[in-house]
Order: sequence, then structure tokens, then C-alpha cells
Amino acid sequence: MKKTLSILLVTVATLSLAACGNASKETATAPATTEASQKANTETSYPVTIKTYDAKGNEVEQVFAKGT
Repeated sequence: MKKTLSILLVTVATLSLAACGNASKETATAPATTEASQKANTETSYPVTIKTYDAKGNEVEQVFAKGT
């Protein structure tokens, strides 16, 4: 039981490290794409409506006419 659990944990750790290793290569090869996505994220249109829920589970809607 302990041996199976330790093998499973080592496998999960190895796969998670391998997944993180691939992400850094993609960002290093495409800096222009990152810049374009940041530009797109800063452009917004108003009014913005945000729907959230309070502690009782009721939906609360807030409308922002303009940002600061």
C-alpha cells in the first residue's frame, strides 16, 4: 500500500514538473503575442455589469457607468 502510494506521488510530481517546464518555453518564444494580449485586456467598454452573490445566495448586480 505504501509503496503504491509513493509511486503514485512520484508520478504526479514528475508530471506536474514536466507541465510547468513546457509553459516557460512558449512564453520565451512569443513575446509579441503577450504584448498584444495585454493591449486587448486593457481596452474596455462601459457600462460594465457585474453579477455576484451575497452570503445568503441572492444574486447582486452592480453596474459601473465609468471607471476611475
